[in-house]
Amino acid sequence: MPRKFSKYFKTLNFLMSLMIVNVSLFICLNINELSFYNEQLVYLVSSVNIVWVITYLAFQGYKIHRTSRVFEVIKSQWKITLFHFFVYSSFTLLGPLDIGNEIIVSFYLILAIITGAWHFLFTLLIRSYRTYGLNFRKVIIIGDEKNGRKLRHFFQSSPGYGFRFVKLFGTGSESTQELKEVEQYVIQQHIDEIYCCLPQVSSEDLKRLVDFGEINFVKVRVLGDYSLEVSSDQSRLSWYGDIPVLKLTSTPLDEWHNRLIKRTFDLIFSSVIIVFLLSWVYPLIYILIKLDSKGKVLFRQKRNGKNNKEFYCYKFRTMKVNNDSEISQTAPDDSRITKIGCFLRQTSLDELPQFINVFKGNMSIVGPRPHPVTLNSYYSPKIEKFMLRHVVKPGITGLAQIKGFRGPMETTELMRSRVILDKFYLKNWSVFFDCKIVLKTIFLTKKDLLEHIFSATQLVSKSNSLQVYEQAE
Repeated sequence: MPRKFSKYFKTLNFLMSLMIVNVSLFICLNINELSFYNEQLVYLVSSVNIVWVITYLAFQGYKIHRTSRVFEVIKSQWKITLFHFFVYSSFTLLGPLDIGNEIIVSFYLILAIITGAWHFLFTLLIRSYRTYGLNFRKVIIIGDEKNGRKLRHFFQSSPGYGFRFVKLFGTGSESTQELKEVEQYVIQQHIDEIYCCLPQVSSEDLKRLVDFGEINFVKVRVLGDYSLEVSSDQSRLSWYGDIPVLKLTSTPLDEWHNRLIKRTFDLIFSSVIIVFLLSWVYPLIYILIKLDSKGKVLFRQKRNGKNNKEFYCYKFRTMKVNNDSEISQTAPDDSRITKIGCFLRQTSLDELPQFINVFKGNMSIVGPRPHPVTLNSYYSPKIEKFMLRHVVKPGITGLAQIKGFRGPMETTELMRSRVILDKFYLKNWSVFFDCKIVLKTIFLTKKDLLEHIFSATQLVSKSNSLQVYEQAE
């Protein structure tokens, strides 16, 4: 039964908003019997749409929270329409079109009416959709007190919000043992959200649950006292009926528009690399690998990706075919590495096929490096919040890599340092941060490539000189 979260609703809402803008503009032009030259019409439509997209994304108009009331949704959309009115009205003063004030007012009145009608209908359709048991979230409540019981009643009496209440846990003297049972239950029953009632859940227990939630991709919400050490700038207060609930968010990439920006960047960048670089480098490396050793050119290995889901990561094969690649890390002087493989590793050219992973959506250009499944299983119990790095797609490069933590991590301390940098990246993500990491990676790769080409040239030169000397003797 489908229970995925509302990413498709957000996309649909965004596309519908664009359609409503253009329909409103079309109705306005026809009612007022206005006609423009082709160039003027293109300018009018494109400028209205561009300003709308910027305004809509800036105000995050695509967001419709599960617990939002219908009028709250319509009110937030009208705010966006009003802001667009002020921005575009100012914009038309500088533009080539002379549009009368009555035309602008009529356009925005039509836009406000259609926007209100659509969001009223859309909210009711989503509520109906969820009432039939679709697009739901499985939730548990910890703390059997007034707010907990009220919240349980809210979940059970309001199926249109899309919450499926599963169980209410009380708290007693054996707090640690009970938390272990809760954590096991959450994993076994695939719970999506945990609601903690304060003060029955202590601050220490809440911190443990927040850490558990981050590692296992479960959202933790708080009812009661909000003056907590665990709350942050990214916390947001929501109302479930008349019940206040604190939502503890963690990373900028939790936001839909940030993920859209990052995915767009990934698609453009990977497409350019595949078309203009990999298309001619692949045949050259193919020939070199085939001449050097037997086996397939591409090496596929299972890695852990976003939300810890497994995927096949692609690389150029740099080792002789063996059965230990899944269970042992590669050492710098590993006898399994081929001659061409050594060069590919030192110059990072073996990573080029991962741009195919990026294009497919398994990976991102920038993010925490994906580890083999066995390596994740080994380190996750040893390093605190190790699995937090899997809340986003893994990357071809990352902050840890440009800081020197590349290749196999031989000790737990080195791996811990890599994870610390990965977590810093997650908390501080921005488009400019990604661009900075990419530029530094290109500089480092170019430097490594030139150094190894120079070393190889010197080796050939010395070899030729030796041959000349031997012939002279």
